[in-house]
Amino acid sequence: MEDMSVHGFNKELFAESKVVIPEKPLEFTAYPEQGLYNDALAWAVKKSNSIVDKFVGLGLVDVEDAAGFKIMSNEGEITDSAVVANTEEVKIDRPDQLRNRHHRIYKEIIENLGEAPEDGAEKMADPQVLKLLEESRYLDQIADQTVRNQKDITVEFAGIGTVGCRAVEVISPVETEEEFNDRPLAIYIGGYGTEGASIMPMLYELPLNGLDVVGLGYPDSQSGILTEKFAQQVEQSGSLQAHAEMYKAVVKAYVEKYPGKPIQLWGQSTGALVIADMLSDPEFSGEISEAVLIGSAGAMEMSPVKQAVEYVAEVGALAGRIDRAPMYNYVVGLKDKPNSKEEIEAKKQHDVLMNRVWGEVRARTCKRQSSYDTAKVAEGGKIFFVTGGKDKTTRDFERFNQESVRENEKSGSNQWVVLHNKDGRHQDTNTMADILVPKILEAKKKLKER
Repeated sequence: MEDMSVHGFNKELFAESKVVIPEKPLEFTAYPEQGLYNDALAWAVKKSNSIVDKFVGLGLVDVEDAAGFKIMSNEGEITDSAVVANTEEVKIDRPDQLRNRHHRIYKEIIENLGEAPEDGAEKMADPQVLKLLEESRYLDQIADQTVRNQKDITVEFAGIGTVGCRAVEVISPVETEEEFNDRPLAIYIGGYGTEGASIMPMLYELPLNGLDVVGLGYPDSQSGILTEKFAQQVEQSGSLQAHAEMYKAVVKAYVEKYPGKPIQLWGQSTGALVIADMLSDPEFSGEISEAVLIGSAGAMEMSPVKQAVEYVAEVGALAGRIDRAPMYNYVVGLKDKPNSKEEIEAKKQHDVLMNRVWGEVRARTCKRQSSYDTAKVAEGGKIFFVTGGKDKTTRDFERFNQESVRENEKSGSNQWVVLHNKDGRHQDTNTMADILVPKILEAKKKLKER
């Protein structure tokens, strides 16, 4: 049964908006400057300064890097080669915290260098090693941005008040054939209630593959901003229209910030459903060049109990991927702990509103939503549905398949493309992003080349 219930939503309350994207990011007490790139360099410094010269000669680092760099482990231990006598105290023995994708090659680097650094240094020119170090350096630059470029965006609606969400901005350090203004900006909304930290894998992999990205949290999360009237609109409408209105205002602000830059919307789970609601507005959808919807919530009807059971099973299945957990840094700046009586009371009120909205949104994801059928992007663009054969949390593969693509063509839209992974799971964006993103982009590229 399709859910058409938006009768209680009052769009006029959202008619006028003022969006503030702060120029200055949030400030935190510590920034991570860690990664495989610095690990390998630190080991080389420890072994021999001549290897550092070799690194510099290969163009992998500059002199300033070699002279002094900082490493921060996940435990927060910091060493600085610039102040360590003879570089003998540099500590890098933390293989379990390395990005697992690079772990094997990293160990090979260490073995190749061996106890005769003048011989091992020659092996640093191996293409596989050079690619590893280049990619690692990109990832470290991205990691730095994910922490340094966090902002709290606010949206003031005349009839609702001020709501807001945490944003993480990352400009891709990878050189592409496209100029900055021609390179897509991917605006990513994760699963329900996510903070910036829980969507970090996608915020790493999209820039690593040449896309600039803005990751958006939810207003009904710990770092979000809610009002009583916003919560009432969610409850009365039984929809995600209130969320969609806020995100549309934010996206429009980025369109104005980067005029002419192609805007893509990427969403996972509830984020995909919110985007479908956004793209069902013909006055907005023309601003969006493409959309990528992964593990789309609200694809099929299911009971809340069934959904919960399948989600627990999904979490259990992830135990087999626990070795991939150290691939990313999950760092998000939380708001200061409330101290004053007023701050403590405001935190309590936010939590009450947050829980009210959560309950309504979860109910929405258990119903088959019609907004997927009405969603559109700009003329010539595509909506990519990425489905997983083992994603029983949404069962989106039952709705988005070749048959539904043909139906979409008959309707005259002809914008649907389904990318199906028979072994895909609901949490692939968190555990397999390094595999998932390149596959999606490669499939999109092949489609354009036809």
